[in-house]
Amino acid sequence: MNEEIHPNEVRDWLAQLQAPGAETRNRIIAKMQSLGALRLFPILGRFLGDPDGEFRCLVAETAFRIDPAASVALLLPLLDDPEWEVRVEICGLLHDIADERTIPPLISRLEADPHPMVRNTAAYALGGIGSPVAIPALLKALDEDHEYDELGHSASGCAATALDNILHTHHTRLKLPNGLCTLQPSPRGLDTLKAEALELFRSL
Repeated sequence: MNEEIHPNEVRDWLAQLQAPGAETRNRIIAKMQSLGALRLFPILGRFLGDPDGEFRCLVAETAFRIDPAASVALLLPLLDDPEWEVRVEICGLLHDIADERTIPPLISRLEADPHPMVRNTAAYALGGIGSPVAIPALLKALDEDHEYDELGHSASGCAATALDNILHTHHTRLKLPNGLCTLQPSPRGLDTLKAEALELFRSL
């Protein structure tokens, strides 16, 4: 029979994850992975109601590292978190999970979130998931959402890159020899990008 895990023990592990030292963090994550999502996620779910936004982000990232696919159910409610920084964090994690169940809520963030960085990261996540289902929402953002965030990015630009990801094209960026990408010196072919995206969506 599995020994009961006390919430205070889990909170202590989370505190250790905030300490410096990759070796310690990796050891804690490995221990939590060995205990499994079924045992830990009910406790982590309670911690997601903590008043500290940074702590909620830590809990979300920990759930992701324990079991990415299983963490989706815990992460999705945080797309409605009152703090925009938390919503950005969740959009980024959902990009890495790339689960098509997250497409509708990410589209909602892209279309209606009041903070530009959340909308931008939602577009980025949709591009990472790569489903053509997101094409209409991305095309709308490309045409209409030109508000810049603190880093100088807009949902319009992020949507163009997301469409490139879905189409496996390079209208907005150049592929470098090392496998990385850089922005095109002057973005080109947006009309072509939009036409190709519409054609793919209509073929579904």
